Amino acid sequence: MTLYIKYVRVFISRSTQFLAHFREKETIMATKVDIAQTNISAAQVSEMFRLAAIPGSHVNGSTLQKFIEGRNPFDAPKDTRIEFTVTGTGLTAAAWISTLESAGHKFGDRVRNVLSRPDYDAKHRLEAGKVYKVVLVRGTEITRDHDRTTKNLKAIAVNEFGERSVSGLKGELALLIRMKFSNAELEQMGLWYIAVLHDPIVDSDTCSIVLNSNRSYCESWVGTGYGGSDGSWGGGVAFAFLTGE
Repeated sequence: MTLYIKYVRVFISRSTQFLAHFREKETIMATKVDIAQTNISAAQVSEMFRLAAIPGSHVNGSTLQKFIEGRNPFDAPKDTRIEFTVTGTGLTAAAWISTLESAGHKFGDRVRNVLSRPDYDAKHRLEAGKVYKVVLVRGTEITRDHDRTTKNLKAIAVNEFGERSVSGLKGELALLIRMKFSNAELEQMGLWYIAVLHDPIVDSDTCSIVLNSNRSYCESWVGTGYGGSDGSWGGGVAFAFLTGE
């Protein structure tokens, strides 16, 4: 009888261990998805679907599929343009400075100077709540460096998307782009910065300035560039234009 009880206890113990192991595997299976030989957590997939559902998000069906397959979501050919939307805020320059600083973005004295000019609040705020369709035209679309001027880049946009693609640009667009894309995403796109060729804002040194979003020095920056029509640009840059409203 004693031996029988011993065997029963062993059986119960091993059954308990088996059930515990089964529940553990069940939990793992519930939180992991094996797709294309890549383990992706259910939480990651859930977050990607959440981002894809946000109007104007840069996450869509294509980027989601590439993520699931373990590929770079922005691995399109270098001549492929990237399209997305942003929603205007109409914030004043002072409010934008606070917003950017709170989000951990950096900017130098020149950006602060440009934002403090009366022209920014008067002419460079987008309409609050309005959705703007944006396309990034890569600088490499113009192969020769000396031809990659502000004038020629604007001409590409006007020819393809109409006059409003350029005339509708405001400085706020550069700030919205900085808030929208992380440095990691800029790097995945193969870009050092994204410039907005809006009507220049003249700073206190009488320089004509346009704003950009960049990842200089491994940090998240809002920067400036020369906005004159004869200004030239590097190849690792993209330029934001409007494609419709």
